[in-house]
Amino acid sequence: MNEATLPLITPDVPDVDTRVSRDFRRMTVSVLVLATVASTMHMIQHRHGRGRIYDLLFAATLAERVWLVTRLVRKPDSGHGPMAVDAATLAAGMIASSRLVEAGGFSGTNPWTHLAGGSSPAYPHLAGPRVGPGAITLLAAATLLAHRLNSPTRDATLRGLSDGMAHVRGYVLSGLVSSTFRRVADALARAAHEAEIQRAAEAAAAERDRMYGVIHDHTLQNLERIAADPDLDTAASRTLAAEELANLTDRLRAGTTGDLQAVADEFDACGLHVTLNLDPEPLGLDATQWAAVLDATREALRNVTKHARTDTATVTTRKHESGCTVTITDRGCGFDPTREVGYGLPHRIRAPLEAVGGVVDVVSSPGRGSTITLTLVIPEQRVV
Repeated sequence: MNEATLPLITPDVPDVDTRVSRDFRRMTVSVLVLATVASTMHMIQHRHGRGRIYDLLFAATLAERVWLVTRLVRKPDSGHGPMAVDAATLAAGMIASSRLVEAGGFSGTNPWTHLAGGSSPAYPHLAGPRVGPGAITLLAAATLLAHRLNSPTRDATLRGLSDGMAHVRGYVLSGLVSSTFRRVADALARAAHEAEIQRAAEAAAAERDRMYGVIHDHTLQNLERIAADPDLDTAASRTLAAEELANLTDRLRAGTTGDLQAVADEFDACGLHVTLNLDPEPLGLDATQWAAVLDATREALRNVTKHARTDTATVTTRKHESGCTVTITDRGCGFDPTREVGYGLPHRIRAPLEAVGGVVDVVSSPGRGSTITLTLVIPEQRVV
């Protein structure tokens, strides 16, 4: 394998951002749940004498919040629209409830105000940059308006401004924390990218040294012997040259198992233990095919680390009469292979293998792990 065909290990930088987004989404959904529980407790504490309409209004708000959390859990990327509905529901609840309590009785302990304040840290991440600012502005304005409708006094106005600014403060602080974590994740991804480039360069240098040793220690000496032997005729020289060419090809292909060991070591450093069951015979692939195999194997192992929820995997190679197979197996959570919705399987595994004449077979089901088999035909050796 020459330097041009040596596969470069590039970290999936967008996936780092995806993982950060997923973690923040889970955290902010938990914030919504906790805020709902706390507001319900405030409702129970302050509901005495407020009337049935007040109770029904809060029950409708709770129903909307249950719908919101359920929607976010089932469809995590659908937060923009539901969060806009949530902001409108909270704003309407604050304004309506302000007319159902005695003058001066509307305060920060109002269930809707409390719910808006507790939920505001979730809006930057779930509502997004388009809906979030408008939603939090609506909540702050509704809080001020509710205080003014309940009691059009200077003190009520100041309380409304204070409660509204509390919503904005929670929104801004949460957005800053989210932005900081994203910058840290980007910096880590860049550092990992630079480390992978360095490892790839070192691997290329090692491959050059190995090829130089093979050519210098064996091929050149044998060719010199053929050229210096006056007793060899043309036919014998061609035969010896053909044998040396075949030996050279085998020696250059003999280091491929070391490439797989290097890949296993890389993922072991990331927490995924990869067991190698390698055929003792060289697989006999050309440089382009082997580069495609390494890339596909690395992508399959990367998918294990991201999705399989397991810390072990196995890579098996088998040499056959007309080809070879490389199998990547894990006992993780599995998936539905008929739904190749991600980028990795169809574009980073299947397409590159098919481009070099290979075939990819995927066997998996939810809860039963997965097996990806890469099958390639060994190119015929041609002697000129």
